[in-house]
Amino acid sequence: MGTRLEGMARLPMWAMAAVGDTLVVEVNGFNDLSWFDRAGNYHSAAMEVVERYTPISPRHMMYEATIEDPEVFTRHWTIRLPLYRRIEDNLRLLEFKCVDLAEEYVYGGLANAPMELTGTVVRMEWVNPHTWIHIDVAQADGSAERWMIEGGAPTSLLRRGFTKRSLLAGTEVFVEGFQAKDGSNKANGRDVTFADGSKLFLGSSGTGAPRDGRDPTEPPR
Repeated sequence: MGTRLEGMARLPMWAMAAVGDTLVVEVNGFNDLSWFDRAGNYHSAAMEVVERYTPISPRHMMYEATIEDPEVFTRHWTIRLPLYRRIEDNLRLLEFKCVDLAEEYVYGGLANAPMELTGTVVRMEWVNPHTWIHIDVAQADGSAERWMIEGGAPTSLLRRGFTKRSLLAGTEVFVEGFQAKDGSNKANGRDVTFADGSKLFLGSSGTGAPRDGRDPTEPPR
């Protein structure tokens, strides 16, 4: 595991082979712009993944992926899980309820009350459905006030020019947005401007911000 399979040709993106009942897929050609999880565990462009798909019943398949990246990890590692029906004993399915117009309840009432913050990035949460930037804003007495700025989904930010290095801890930013209705230190981000003057669109008009033409994905009126 974790090494190239004998007899498999190296293709730019992937190669497949059957080993008994198992379909083996070797994937390479990655870039370094994605993460493994919301904690920011990352990989390099040198990463290679060997996936194995093995039937274990008429309704289940065992999935296994071995990840090897010599620029990040000292050795390969493997994940393994059944696809897709759950087979644990006494399993219970939990209901996930999405509240209608949740963002409008939080931000809508203050859509015409923009706010501006200058601060330092503490950490960035690349999570769905909305990302969160945690920043410290310096106060007159020398203390720092922690703010959480909501942004668009990770994929939408990547399409707009963000990378995983755009908002590293310690980055100085100027944020324009709309404070939460409850007056807490949370805001719906609109734009973020960096110390070099470059600006990227952070939010979307579908999360409580007004339709003012600044969202490049905003549908025409």
